[in-house]
Amino acid sequence: MRRFVLLFLVLATCSVRAEPVFYSFTDALASKQAKKILDPSVPLFFGNQIAPALSEKARPDIYTRSAITPFLWDDPVKLCLDAFADDLEAMIDDAKRHDYDVVLNIVGWGYGGGKYRDDGFECDAGRHSSEVRLQVVLGVTQAAAQRAQDIERDPCAGHHPSVQKRPRKT
Repeated sequence: MRRFVLLFLVLATCSVRAEPVFYSFTDALASKQAKKILDPSVPLFFGNQIAPALSEKARPDIYTRSAITPFLWDDPVKLCLDAFADDLEAMIDDAKRHDYDVVLNIVGWGYGGGKYRDDGFECDAGRHSSEVRLQVVLGVTQAAAQRAQDIERDPCAGHHPSVQKRPRKT
Protein backbone atom coordinates (compact mmCIF):
# COMPACT_ATOMS: atom_id res chain seq x y z
CA MET A 1 0.00 0.00 0.00
CA ARG A 2 2.87 2.35 0.83
CA ARG A 3 4.31 1.91 -2.66
CA PHE A 4 0.96 2.80 -4.20
CA VAL A 5 0.65 5.97 -2.09
CA LEU A 6 4.24 6.95 -2.87
CA LEU A 7 3.72 6.35 -6.60
CA PHE A 8 0.49 8.38 -6.50
CA LEU A 9 2.23 11.29 -4.76
CA VAL A 10 5.10 11.28 -7.25
CA LEU A 11 2.74 11.19 -10.25
CA ALA A 12 0.51 13.89 -8.79
CA THR A 13 3.49 16.13 -8.13
CA CYS A 14 4.83 15.66 -11.66
CA SER A 15 1.53 16.46 -13.31
CA VAL A 16 0.90 19.70 -11.43
CA ARG A 17 1.42 22.73 -13.60
CA ALA A 18 2.61 25.97 -12.15
CA GLU A 19 0.86 29.25 -12.82
CA PRO A 20 2.19 31.02 -15.91
CA VAL A 21 5.22 33.16 -15.13
CA PHE A 22 5.93 36.53 -16.80
CA TYR A 23 9.31 37.15 -18.47
CA SER A 24 10.31 40.54 -19.85
CA PHE A 25 11.78 40.52 -23.34
CA THR A 26 14.84 42.35 -21.97
CA ASP A 27 15.56 39.61 -19.43
CA ALA A 28 14.82 36.77 -21.84
CA LEU A 29 17.11 38.25 -24.51
CA ALA A 30 19.92 38.46 -21.95
CA SER A 31 19.76 34.69 -21.35
CA LYS A 32 22.54 32.50 -22.71
CA GLN A 33 19.95 30.49 -24.69
CA ALA A 34 18.78 33.60 -26.58
CA LYS A 35 22.26 35.01 -27.08
CA LYS A 36 23.22 31.87 -29.03
CA ILE A 37 20.30 32.41 -31.43
CA LEU A 38 20.43 36.15 -32.14
CA ASP A 39 21.62 37.10 -35.61
CA PRO A 40 22.60 40.70 -36.37
CA SER A 41 21.57 40.26 -40.02
CA VAL A 42 17.93 39.91 -38.86
CA PRO A 43 17.18 42.61 -36.27
CA LEU A 44 14.28 42.09 -33.87
CA PHE A 45 11.83 44.80 -32.81
CA PHE A 46 9.58 44.13 -29.84
CA GLY A 47 6.12 45.57 -29.31
CA ASN A 48 5.87 49.15 -30.49
CA GLN A 49 9.61 49.72 -30.98
CA ILE A 50 10.22 51.88 -34.02
CA ALA A 51 11.44 49.74 -36.89
CA PRO A 52 13.09 50.89 -40.12
CA ALA A 53 10.90 51.85 -43.07
CA LEU A 54 9.51 48.78 -44.81
CA SER A 55 8.82 48.10 -48.44
CA GLU A 56 6.96 44.87 -47.69
CA LYS A 57 5.64 42.98 -44.70
CA ALA A 58 3.93 39.67 -44.14
CA ARG A 59 0.77 39.07 -42.19
CA PRO A 60 1.18 38.50 -38.44
CA ASP A 61 2.23 34.96 -37.62
CA ILE A 62 2.24 33.03 -34.35
CA TYR A 63 5.21 31.03 -33.13
CA THR A 64 4.53 28.53 -30.37
CA ARG A 65 7.38 26.40 -29.13
CA SER A 66 7.68 24.03 -26.23
CA ALA A 67 10.65 22.84 -24.28
CA ILE A 68 10.51 19.31 -22.93
CA THR A 69 12.82 17.58 -20.50
CA PRO A 70 13.04 13.94 -19.40
CA PHE A 71 14.30 14.98 -15.98
CA LEU A 72 11.89 14.91 -13.07
CA TRP A 73 12.88 18.21 -11.46
CA ASP A 74 14.26 20.37 -14.26
CA ASP A 75 14.26 24.13 -13.74
CA PRO A 76 11.06 25.74 -15.12
CA VAL A 77 12.97 28.97 -15.83
CA LYS A 78 15.41 27.10 -18.06
CA LEU A 79 12.50 25.39 -19.84
CA CYS A 80 10.80 28.74 -20.48
CA LEU A 81 13.97 30.35 -21.78
CA ASP A 82 14.64 27.31 -24.00
CA ALA A 83 11.15 27.61 -25.50
CA PHE A 84 11.67 31.36 -26.02
CA ALA A 85 15.01 30.71 -27.76
CA ASP A 86 13.34 28.08 -29.97
CA ASP A 87 10.71 30.68 -30.98
CA LEU A 88 13.48 33.18 -31.81
CA GLU A 89 15.37 30.61 -33.86
CA ALA A 90 12.24 29.66 -35.83
CA MET A 91 11.31 33.26 -36.65
CA ILE A 92 14.86 34.20 -37.67
CA ASP A 93 15.16 31.07 -39.84
CA ASP A 94 11.78 31.80 -41.46
CA ALA A 95 12.80 35.41 -42.14
CA LYS A 96 16.01 34.28 -43.87
CA ARG A 97 14.32 31.46 -45.79
CA HIS A 98 11.62 33.79 -47.18
CA ASP A 99 13.98 36.72 -47.90
CA TYR A 100 12.80 38.99 -45.07
CA ASP A 101 15.45 40.93 -43.20
CA VAL A 102 13.62 42.15 -40.09
CA VAL A 103 11.24 40.74 -37.48
CA LEU A 104 8.97 43.33 -35.92
CA ASN A 105 5.94 43.83 -33.70
CA ILE A 106 7.02 40.88 -31.55
CA VAL A 107 4.48 40.46 -28.76
CA GLY A 108 4.08 37.70 -26.19
CA TRP A 109 0.96 35.89 -25.12
CA GLY A 110 -0.29 36.69 -21.64
CA TYR A 111 -2.14 33.60 -20.40
CA GLY A 112 -3.77 35.35 -17.46
CA GLY A 113 -5.42 38.08 -19.48
CA GLY A 114 -5.62 36.22 -22.76
CA LYS A 115 -4.07 39.16 -24.64
CA TYR A 116 -0.74 39.81 -26.28
CA ARG A 117 1.77 41.94 -24.37
CA ASP A 118 4.44 44.13 -25.92
CA ASP A 119 6.76 44.06 -22.89
CA GLY A 120 7.24 40.31 -22.54
CA PHE A 121 5.53 36.94 -22.46
CA GLU A 122 4.05 34.51 -20.01
CA CYS A 123 5.38 30.99 -19.96
CA ASP A 124 3.19 28.09 -19.03
CA ALA A 125 5.72 25.81 -17.33
CA GLY A 126 5.12 22.43 -15.78
CA ARG A 127 7.53 19.87 -14.39
CA HIS A 128 8.47 18.41 -17.78
CA SER A 129 7.54 21.04 -20.34
CA SER A 130 6.92 24.68 -21.01
CA GLU A 131 5.24 26.68 -23.75
CA VAL A 132 5.91 30.16 -25.11
CA ARG A 133 3.72 31.84 -27.73
CA LEU A 134 4.86 34.92 -29.68
CA GLN A 135 3.13 36.84 -32.46
CA VAL A 136 5.44 38.51 -35.01
CA VAL A 137 5.50 40.22 -38.38
CA LEU A 138 8.28 39.54 -40.89
CA GLY A 139 9.33 42.48 -43.05
CA VAL A 140 11.62 43.66 -45.81
CA THR A 141 13.31 47.00 -45.18
CA GLN A 142 13.61 49.53 -47.97
CA ALA A 143 17.40 49.10 -47.86
CA ALA A 144 17.09 45.34 -48.45
CA ALA A 145 14.59 45.88 -51.26
CA GLN A 146 17.01 48.31 -52.91
CA ARG A 147 19.86 45.78 -52.59
CA ALA A 148 17.65 43.14 -54.23
CA GLN A 149 16.83 45.50 -57.11
CA ASP A 150 20.52 46.30 -57.56
CA ILE A 151 21.35 42.60 -57.72
CA GLU A 152 18.60 42.03 -60.30
CA ARG A 153 20.09 44.78 -62.46
CA ASP A 154 23.66 43.53 -61.97
CA PRO A 155 23.85 39.92 -60.76
CA CYS A 156 27.59 40.20 -60.12
CA ALA A 157 26.95 42.97 -57.59
CA GLY A 158 25.65 40.41 -55.10
CA HIS A 159 28.82 38.34 -55.08
CA HIS A 160 31.52 38.42 -52.50
CA PRO A 161 33.74 41.56 -52.67
CA SER A 162 36.78 39.48 -53.55
CA VAL A 163 35.09 38.44 -56.80
CA GLN A 164 35.65 41.24 -59.25
CA LYS A 165 34.01 41.75 -62.58
CA ARG A 166 36.30 41.50 -65.55
CA PRO A 167 36.57 44.65 -67.61
CA ARG A 168 34.92 44.46 -70.99
CA LYS A 169 37.12 44.55 -74.05
CA THR A 170 36.04 47.10 -76.57
